[in-house]
Amino acid sequence: MINPAASPVERKPSPGYPERRGPEVLLLAPTTMADAEQLIEAVRRNRTIVINLCALPEAAGQRLVDYACGGMAAIDGQSHQLGLGVFLFTSGVTRVEAA
Repeated sequence: MINPAASPVERKPSPGYPERRGPEVLLLAPTTMADAEQLIEAVRRNRTIVINLCALPEAAGQRLVDYACGGMAAIDGQSHQLGLGVFLFTSGVTRVEAA
């Protein structure tokens, strides 16, 4: 039975399994330059962000990545290209290795 008083985003651990808390990865498909500011703020709060630029024209996507990379440099973050139009942004405390 669904409890209507419970928040829809509130998750309770399954019986027999411990509650999981750990690093979060946020997946974004930015559509405006304002999304770049959100990305930088999220990394500042130690979240890892993966963006897919498929929703943006190529020039706008390049501008967003340039802006975000500048923000990463300002907050000692990291940026990595994972594929065509897909980028990873994370704080400096996260270890990223290529395999």
